[in-house]
Amino acid sequence: MTIKEGIYDIRETLKSFNQDSEISNRHIYFLMNINRRKVIRQHIQKNPGEYRDQLTQTLDCALETVDISRFPISLPVETNIRRTVDVIPDIIGQQVYKDMEVRPIERLQYEIEMVHKTRATEIAYAPKGFVYGFMDDDRHIYLLGQDIAHEFLERIVVTAILEDPKDAESINGSEITEYYLPAHLWVNVKQMVLNSIQLGVPMDTLNDDTDEQMSQTQK
Repeated sequence: MTIKEGIYDIRETLKSFNQDSEISNRHIYFLMNINRRKVIRQHIQKNPGEYRDQLTQTLDCALETVDISRFPISLPVETNIRRTVDVIPDIIGQQVYKDMEVRPIERLQYEIEMVHKTRATEIAYAPKGFVYGFMDDDRHIYLLGQDIAHEFLERIVVTAILEDPKDAESINGSEITEYYLPAHLWVNVKQMVLNSIQLGVPMDTLNDDTDEQMSQTQK
């Protein structure tokens, strides 16, 4: 399902109740995302791994070098650290490092193991060619290793379930139209959005650039 189709579906249902006149596309999309997060979290807890390919998105992330002397925690390595140029968007999951898959785009022989940042010091015991990755509080992914293998990585692919599918646009550089939600889960999200509107959740009635962008997706 596309974002356009989701907004249209909700708006058409609201029209049947004469409730759509003051509701902006931005507000509908905002409620869609709030309730999508709830439904996905419930689904993951009950059915881990099911329909994951219909929920996840991929981020094409460029890397840059960070001098270890400027790094906020003490790490037992002498090599430079690579990190994502862009901040990683908010991800749905209880433990971020377990809820994302990170792999190199080139040099596919290298495997990247994502860990909690408190385990980054364990790199001291890792074999050569082993790459650790972790996300710090600044929401950049950092890559490090005992040798210089990781320093040759230029880009990585991050696969995860994003809280807002359109957050991928700033990293991938292309418009996101897909909503990344199976049809049977959309039924629940749609009903929750309609309930929110009927219960009087404060509505966004401001027409601004965001609404204009949303409107363009429906043309």
